[in-house]
Amino acid sequence: MKRLIYIGLTIFGLLSLAALSISIYLMINLDSLGTKNVDSATPTYLFAFYVPPTSSRYFLEIKKGAELAAKEYNVMLSFHSIDPKDNEIQQAGISDYNGYIFCPYNEETTLISQVVKIQSAKRPVIVINHSLKTEKPVPFIGANNYDIGKKMAHVIKKNEKTVRQIAIVYSQKNPWIYADRELIELGIQNELQDTASYSLLRFETSLNPLDAEALIYKIIKFYPDINYVLFTDLNDTIAAAQALIDINEVGRVQLVGFGNDKVIKDYIRKGVLTASILISPDKIGYQAVKSLVELADSGFTSAAVDTGIEIIEKDTL
Repeated sequence: MKRLIYIGLTIFGLLSLAALSISIYLMINLDSLGTKNVDSATPTYLFAFYVPPTSSRYFLEIKKGAELAAKEYNVMLSFHSIDPKDNEIQQAGISDYNGYIFCPYNEETTLISQVVKIQSAKRPVIVINHSLKTEKPVPFIGANNYDIGKKMAHVIKKNEKTVRQIAIVYSQKNPWIYADRELIELGIQNELQDTASYSLLRFETSLNPLDAEALIYKIIKFYPDINYVLFTDLNDTIAAAQALIDINEVGRVQLVGFGNDKVIKDYIRKGVLTASILISPDKIGYQAVKSLVELADSGFTSAAVDTGIEIIEKDTL
């Protein structure tokens, strides 16, 4: 009897030891499995990225492209406001980042002074969308704003209708385009220089998403000679197109939109929009980080990178 009890205790002990060994093994492997799924590599650089404090889809796409490049090149991004009223831009020159990307929308003196301080400290800096006039040139990433105007005018010429009045609608949602309005309008004028006499009117919308809708009502009612309306913001484009549908005036004016979106493509297919100008902000954000990595690694990068402009039309969809 005692022999059977001893044998039972021995078997129980062996089973307990085996269970304990398996538990320890699983704990060790689960721990190592967890560490394998975490990228523990230290980022190569920490870059500061200064953009306007707006929820515009355009700038969200810039951030998305920048974050994609940051992941690919193993760098970390810290986003800040470029608004001169904010302390963030005022502290840029004394911060300690490995590189800086600025998205200016004017020639604000605070921003320029911070860029000069960064350059004096021999730290790499790049600007996107709107170039800055500094004593030492800053590499520029973005679309050629003169070509934006030419592309808009190209759509008008292709439409083969008499040009009476053209309205161009700038927006506070995309302030950098308004900052380069002279270049854009020069592109329009040069492209249409062989066209019969016409006039170009400027309008502006605020951050209010309904401004473009109200503007279309105003144009239809008070500006009967306007037959082309050019937009510089994606949300304004969508709001204006929907407004034309709501008041049953599709075709009364030709709308040239801005940006790429499923809704915009649908409006082009249905003839509500004549075309849309595409700049690809995600490409700008990606290229900005890529160029800054080159500048930080070697001290050299291209002085300017033109990310290109496309026209979305019905026959290209």
